[in-house]
Amino acid sequence: MKKRVSGFIIGLFLIAGLTQSGYAASWIFDTTADGDQSDALAIIEWIDITSTNLVLGNADPAVAGSFSFNNSGTVSAVKVDNSTTEIDELFKIWQLGAYYSFTGTGDTQEGSIAFDPGGTLTLTVGSVDVATLTVISGSGSIDSEAVSNGDITISYSLEVLAENYLFWEDGTAMTNAIAYTTTNANRITNETLKTALLEKQGVTQDQADSYDIVFYLSSNGQFRLEPVPVPTAFLLLGSGLIGLVGFRRKIG
Repeated sequence: MKKRVSGFIIGLFLIAGLTQSGYAASWIFDTTADGDQSDALAIIEWIDITSTNLVLGNADPAVAGSFSFNNSGTVSAVKVDNSTTEIDELFKIWQLGAYYSFTGTGDTQEGSIAFDPGGTLTLTVGSVDVATLTVISGSGSIDSEAVSNGDITISYSLEVLAENYLFWEDGTAMTNAIAYTTTNANRITNETLKTALLEKQGVTQDQADSYDIVFYLSSNGQFRLEPVPVPTAFLLLGSGLIGLVGFRRKIG
């Protein structure tokens, strides 16, 4: 059962997201948090990222093809908006990172996975935690081959934010946001790298061997931050109140 399940879900990976959300926005990342945005990183759409992560899972003996998993790993920033940048900007970008811990379930027969709400992604600058994002939802497809960019999606809400790091394009301090990540996934086959990944995640080889599913993965993709959209219900409520005021004035 272990080989059957793990061979089918080779494409499972952690740090994943939405390719297009419909709320594109530019934002600013001030890696020094010194209040001077003139030398901060200006992100038009995304930060290019690379990640290594560990997937540990178990098959559900009561339901054929069903399994649950834990995903943890680290992220490094590579560049901004897939463009060439000056060396001083690259040094700022290379300070950016993240670490994460997610859980989820999957079905090999349907070829799908779902990420549980509540997992966390923490953004860092050097050794400083800058923001914590919580998983809202995530889902995607799985296959026996490597997963392509965008096949699996996760969205997050910004829960905790340190001051003076993140701003919107107009200079307004970011207080809440929706985040998305998009990546591909590739198996790590080098035994030395596997051992290093286990050590980084605080997992022993014996602990890893106790799971039905063990994947050592590397990935690259994009990270996005966007404003929280105004719910349609609130827009309708607002327009309704305006109409009610106009109606009362008319009959008054």
